[in-house]
Amino acid sequence: MSSQPELSSHDPTSQSKRRRSTSPGNDDRPARRKRGPGDDRVRIGKHAARTLRIAFRADVVFRVGLKFMASAGWSSPEMEKDIDGFPDGPFSDLGLFFQLVKQIPGCLEKLQEDDEMGSYRNDVTAALERGANTARSDDCCGLKSAILDMLSDYCENRSSRRVKHNRGFNDVALGKLLCPLRFDWEDPSTRTQLQNGDIRPTPHELPRFLYRDFTIDETRRTEGLFESELLIKAARYIFIAPSAMDNVDTSSRSTRPGNAALNNMQSITIPAIAYVATIVRFSLSSDETFTIKCGTTGKGGFDYWSFYRGIIETLRDPIVKDTRTPRIMEYWNSRLWEPTTTFGDGHHSDLGVLLQQEKALSTSANPL
Repeated sequence: MSSQPELSSHDPTSQSKRRRSTSPGNDDRPARRKRGPGDDRVRIGKHAARTLRIAFRADVVFRVGLKFMASAGWSSPEMEKDIDGFPDGPFSDLGLFFQLVKQIPGCLEKLQEDDEMGSYRNDVTAALERGANTARSDDCCGLKSAILDMLSDYCENRSSRRVKHNRGFNDVALGKLLCPLRFDWEDPSTRTQLQNGDIRPTPHELPRFLYRDFTIDETRRTEGLFESELLIKAARYIFIAPSAMDNVDTSSRSTRPGNAALNNMQSITIPAIAYVATIVRFSLSSDETFTIKCGTTGKGGFDYWSFYRGIIETLRDPIVKDTRTPRIMEYWNSRLWEPTTTFGDGHHSDLGVLLQQEKALSTSANPL
């Protein structure tokens, strides 16, 4: 039975809608409805998938969190920790639980007062998971076409925007971007084996598209890693706006706030870098369906979960965490959010430009 009340034939609103939908020029199309206010919990779920963990079972996360809070008397200093403060970082269900409930006003109190059926909990977890699923779907669908525009300077790509079977290793240019250093893409025999699936890159190998200028230095594998212009364009597309992939200034083109603005996002996170890289990897590939599930690759598909997790674990590794990772984060922040050139009075300042120029000189003098 529908939850929406049916409009009777005598309802003036119903008649008005029918008149508008059949007016000249509209053919038989229904009247356009105004966009209503979105569910903030869905928005939070979307942002969590993009910046905290690409996929999660919200009901499991909340079950872990509620069990802990009940044992702690519903008050714990653990709540104030950043998610990186937990041993497993973004893969900690407890850490993710705290990050989610802190963003939903009154969530913890309502969970305490929830009925025996857990009605509020079920409602919240369903909305969060719907948001996470929507984020992945939207970004995969959007980049499926946009990725070809992002690569227009790299190759004259004739891949279809609608289907992907001719992408990946079936395409000379895209296949090279997916090829790790272990394989010689210029060797026709290697290329054929990759196309036939006789040999496969593992999810723990780093493909060329992750590197600056798509070039891997065999003697220094970290040089230029995660500095790919393709990654930056994809991040702008996802977090700023589709119109911002070539320039973060969208003031004259975009009329709606992007995902970063909607969520007051002002800096990148390690999981966000891994998320962008994972969605880009899928967009370049010939895989028609994006599956991200721990230990599952689908029928001959790529293990995107291990690829995503491997990037996060690499950037959180003690060997690079305090040295190279901060530089990578700074690079992404400088490319996604342009530093301000104004001071307190809001007017353009030559001092602001001077500081930007000095920062650029400093960065070029101390490359990653």
